Amino acid sequence: MKKTLILLSIILTAGLLWLNGCKKETAVQQQNTTVTDNEANEAMLQHVLNFKQRMEYSYKHPEMRDGESFTAPDAVYELEALLNFNFCYTDIEVNKKRFVSTQITMPLDDMGKIGESKLAQLYYEAIIDSIQARMLSITGFDNMKLLLVDLQQTGTADNGDAIVSIGALVGNEGNVVLHNDNWRYGENAGLCGSGNLAPEDAATQLDARVTNAMVPEPPNGCRWFYTDVVYEYINPTQDTLDYTPDNYIDYKIFYATTEGGLIIDDDVKCLSEYEMNTYEGYYIEYAQNYETETGLKFDHCIITGNPYFEPAYHIQHDYFIYAGNRWLECDTGVGDIFN
Repeated sequence: MKKTLILLSIILTAGLLWLNGCKKETAVQQQNTTVTDNEANEAMLQHVLNFKQRMEYSYKHPEMRDGESFTAPDAVYELEALLNFNFCYTDIEVNKKRFVSTQITMPLDDMGKIGESKLAQLYYEAIIDSIQARMLSITGFDNMKLLLVDLQQTGTADNGDAIVSIGALVGNEGNVVLHNDNWRYGENAGLCGSGNLAPEDAATQLDARVTNAMVPEPPNGCRWFYTDVVYEYINPTQDTLDYTPDNYIDYKIFYATTEGGLIIDDDVKCLSEYEMNTYEGYYIEYAQNYETETGLKFDHCIITGNPYFEPAYHIQHDYFIYAGNRWLECDTGVGDIFN
């Protein structure tokens, strides 16, 4: 699924930094290099920190009159940026990833807006709780970390309130040892010919290679955080390389099928070093193209190898790319969403 984007305009006038977030449903092209504009980066940091302080104050003092009201798209943008700033790890190695989602209702007044006090209550008592609950529903993650949060308004309730989806990319912190070898395509099957190095597989190896290639190291003592999060699933058969398929590098993404009398045997399930390197190049190309298409920067991906049985038995890599505006933060560090 591809989301549309929000344009973040940073205008410098008379030495005053002013940040204006436009609605997230407005599709834009935005060129955002890693950190080409220190003033823009500082403006973004200050904007998020100011909003964080306002949310904390409003939640602790609900009796105070609201200082500002937000439309649903603006509230979604602000909350997504704050969640990614507060709780999301972008510089750790993970050996498992899962994307989970839920939704909440955002109450709006007759003008289609929500005040700061209600927004703070929604943030602390609904959104954070919902993310925690979805994270705790994941099994097999003994060192769970939140990697990325994606909020978007997906609809409007009958009473005019906004329906907001909450997506969370969750990782299990742990090392992935890269080996230039022959790997089973997926299913945590390890190296070809043995279970050695399971639960790694070709998909997890390619996932780590793409991430390493696409995300630069931040300066010492600093971290990246992301705003304007979008993601997309890449259909494995959308780009054909061989128009007479034989289950060997037929597409830019790994895909093999029994359709048309083809056979999926151990050789097909085993990706040689040459195949691994070939797919690595294409998977990185997809990530680079997505950056160009969106004007955003790669953050994470999920690559898994899975079997399917309809319309015919086939195996493939499922490839999701996540991107956003990338910002640098060097002072506060990441908080624990469970505290």
